[in-house]
Amino acid sequence: MLKKTNTVTALLFCLFAVAAHAQQTTGHLEGRVVDTNNQPLAEVNVVVSGPAIQGVRGGVTDAGGSFRILALPSGRLTVTFRHIAYQRLVVSDVTILLGKTTSLADIVLTSRSIEVDAIEVTAARPVIDATSTTIGANLSSLEFEALPTERDHRSIFTLLPHANTSFLVDDVNSCGATGQENAYFIDGANTTDPFRAIGSTQLPYNFVKEIELKIGGYEAEYGRATGGIVNVVTHSGSNEFQARAFGFYTNNDLASDSRRGFVDLTTGDFLRYDLGLSLGGPVLRDKLWYFLAYNGRVDREDITFEGLGVRPDDKRTHMFAGKLTWQPSSALDMTLSIFGDPTSWDRIGHNFVGGGNPASLANPDPFLGQWQQGTFNASLHANYVASDRFLVEGKVSRYRGKWIAEAATERGRIEPQLRDNTAGVWSGGYGAEFDRLSTRTSMALATTYFAGNHNLKAGLQFEKEESAVVSNAFQGMTFVLTGELESMTRREAKELIEARGAGADIVC
Repeated sequence: MLKKTNTVTALLFCLFAVAAHAQQTTGHLEGRVVDTNNQPLAEVNVVVSGPAIQGVRGGVTDAGGSFRILALPSGRLTVTFRHIAYQRLVVSDVTILLGKTTSLADIVLTSRSIEVDAIEVTAARPVIDATSTTIGANLSSLEFEALPTERDHRSIFTLLPHANTSFLVDDVNSCGATGQENAYFIDGANTTDPFRAIGSTQLPYNFVKEIELKIGGYEAEYGRATGGIVNVVTHSGSNEFQARAFGFYTNNDLASDSRRGFVDLTTGDFLRYDLGLSLGGPVLRDKLWYFLAYNGRVDREDITFEGLGVRPDDKRTHMFAGKLTWQPSSALDMTLSIFGDPTSWDRIGHNFVGGGNPASLANPDPFLGQWQQGTFNASLHANYVASDRFLVEGKVSRYRGKWIAEAATERGRIEPQLRDNTAGVWSGGYGAEFDRLSTRTSMALATTYFAGNHNLKAGLQFEKEESAVVSNAFQGMTFVLTGELESMTRREAKELIEARGAGADIVC
């Protein structure tokens, strides 16, 4: 058993020109209010409202006419400006982006000499974020739900600039970096696989409210990543009860004929579908909201072994998410999230140990496996807005992921696997088996002080990662070797194979 422990403690004390925070789950709003002579207006009440906000959030402009409202949920909001000497102004459809600061242009209020109807202005989304040097982009559910994508939320990243799907089994590449260089966060929790840093928890895009991708220029607090920072926030409840059902279905009647690469196994009938349901609403209006979602997915294919019959490749995934959003006071809000994707898989294919593919199989057992994999995550995130210049953030999260790969048949479990590299024929059992459990415990506390166009941030972060691996890789495998090993003795050949990472019996 191999046990790996990694503990990271980092003290962050950064001065920079943007209001960005590690693993952010919110955004900010700022702007300036002036009169018709372009003179700043002080003591203007700024009120922010919307379906994603508990109660009413807001602030007051300072002597320079500026205002800043921190830690707002992402989405479209309405901003109302009120002053006793000026006409009330309502700005609708103001978009708050995850991890970004939305800046409103100078808001002009007209002197109120007579009572008239309120003026309503629709705010356009800024093309360039003038408050940030970070390279990246955001996508909201209103944008990606109408686009043709895979069901996994990670496929959405490829819609953004500088991100593309990798064909080397390392997930999404971003800005030239491999998938193993990315870091993934969902609701503030680091969900990156601790063992090999490939991939993250699966969620259907129906659970996702907004996705942010940072691919350059991000701050030092985003440690342990040299690729993209993928930040995801799931839906939350609201003051209104909402229920939603969704699904996806396809089969071989809706697709062209295809062949599978491994040993040219012919794909016969296949069926892929998933069904989901989400519920959200208030426990206490403007105080406590809930959101619950479940999505069950089935991927099934009938695989024909030449001369050995038909076997089903059957994969079933249970994805879930739950969230409680609580605002005990106007200055404090807390969010508890849980989500995961346990998966069981009756898998057809070799276990990727030893490399290469056979020309044929003497019996199907080397390709018959039972896999159990998936993750469970929990996070608690809190924001305390002490003033319009001072923000305190705290986070605790826990990640647990497993991967178990074992033989599906009795013969696969008890017999060694024989690989004849001369004839290209595999026979015997399943060969290598794995049992891996990875965990991550993370805690962080950060404070930010906003001073004009700059901010001062200090924080402390603790992270502990553990991976326990039980593997009998190459044990129970026998290789019949030719080529460069033909002229070697059995001992020399075995030493060469062991030097390449294998501990197998060699037959020369």
